[in-house]
Amino acid sequence: MKTLRTIILFAAFISAAPYVASAQTADEYTRKGVEYADKKMYDEALEMFRKAAAAQDSSSAKAFHNRGWVMELQGNIPAALENYKEAIRRNPTIADSYERVGYWYYRAGKYADAVQMGEKALKLDPANQEVKAWLPDAFRQKMEKPAAPAESDILQQKPSPTAVKAEEKKSEELISAPLQRPDAEKLPEEAMPTRMYVSFDTTFRPGYNYRKGSFKYYTTEGAVANAPYTVEMWFKPIPKSDSRFSFSAGNPYLGAVMPQMINQYEKTEAVFSLGPIGAGAGLMLNHYKNNLFFDKTLFLTDVKLGGILEFKNKESAFSLSAYPRAIPYMYDTSKSTGKTLDVQTAELKYIYFLDESVSYYSRLAEMDTYVFDNEAEISNYWGYYEVAVGLTMGNKGAVMGKDISATIEIGKKVYLKRLDNTKPYKWFNGQGFLGIDTGKTDGTYFSGYHSTSNLFMFKTEEGILPNLSLYQRMLIEFADRHNDHNEFSIQLGVGGKF
Repeated sequence: MKTLRTIILFAAFISAAPYVASAQTADEYTRKGVEYADKKMYDEALEMFRKAAAAQDSSSAKAFHNRGWVMELQGNIPAALENYKEAIRRNPTIADSYERVGYWYYRAGKYADAVQMGEKALKLDPANQEVKAWLPDAFRQKMEKPAAPAESDILQQKPSPTAVKAEEKKSEELISAPLQRPDAEKLPEEAMPTRMYVSFDTTFRPGYNYRKGSFKYYTTEGAVANAPYTVEMWFKPIPKSDSRFSFSAGNPYLGAVMPQMINQYEKTEAVFSLGPIGAGAGLMLNHYKNNLFFDKTLFLTDVKLGGILEFKNKESAFSLSAYPRAIPYMYDTSKSTGKTLDVQTAELKYIYFLDESVSYYSRLAEMDTYVFDNEAEISNYWGYYEVAVGLTMGNKGAVMGKDISATIEIGKKVYLKRLDNTKPYKWFNGQGFLGIDTGKTDGTYFSGYHSTSNLFMFKTEEGILPNLSLYQRMLIEFADRHNDHNEFSIQLGVGGKF
């Protein structure tokens, strides 16, 4: 019995001996390869790593990683990536190889792939500082970048400034530690983050008058053009920051029920971001050019100061902007004469990112517009509240290799109306505040309520060039019996990122 046990143990030792020797040989070759790389003897280092890789076991993964590192120092990025990927194939727990592959995805602008590799590296090695240096910006760019080059473009990337060709012998620029990350001092042009955005759109308003049983096109009187349009731009002066300056102007589309109380607006904002929190201020100008309430056309302008508050992290984003009324409700008419315009706007929006291609959002918006005849102490008011929920889905390379996104939204709009109000500066007089009227004017506590409509919106955006995209939006609004028509507005726009 003892003899049989001895034979079995001896056979097991003989069977395992080649694998033990192989692992020891691979580690020895790897150690010598690292020493040669430290001495800038790249040809000798590659030979040692080649021999280590020949062992064909998981310990050779480190050799493949180091081969990739030396090739990266020589400027041979295609071969370096192949070796990093082979290292991952042989040993899926080698965090440094995930980091190098992810880093080059990041350099090439393939942010979704870079984030995937970076997250795997951090899962294996939470203390990996190399990943933390580029992963946050890669995630932010993944959410903003409309297009990314194909993987073949990664193989054409130039090495980082510290990974120079060995034959140039610039020893002061070489990094001797094989697992140290060569930081990129400047990203290639295609991987630079978006710093500026410019867009223009216009809206067409066909509708169906259900009282007359006929279709009609509804014009929108404007100071510049008799159609809704918007010009928008923003600029981010600080790299890797959401701090920005923005400007927008246009003839706003206020909905199927509300008359054109605003014929032109301009708004400029500045937001400063510190980490996930952003705060800022804005200036908004609204212009009224109409004869809706008086016997002649008036030209009125309202100037508003507003505030912006934002919060954004990896999973969600929150924003609040408000431009409150400037004229107090307890009003001294001696401080203002003639006719004045007062506009208030606010919007609250929340976004939840389900994953890199799907996000859910909800929003609440309101607008109050007042035209005061201060000498007669009369005011006319139109406003609305809007609540909506939506789902945005994106797909990279979905249409002939171009990116495309689609948004579906449903919502409800409550319109308010209170004309010829003889108590224009009183709180809760039917104007604003959901039409609440504490004076019970016209026999109701909500004398300012006018009508309600249901909204259905579908929007698509597709990239036609690396920095240029087209977007279209169809909005269907079904109004109740207090109005005379439904609308099917179509918005067409173009946007560019630089």
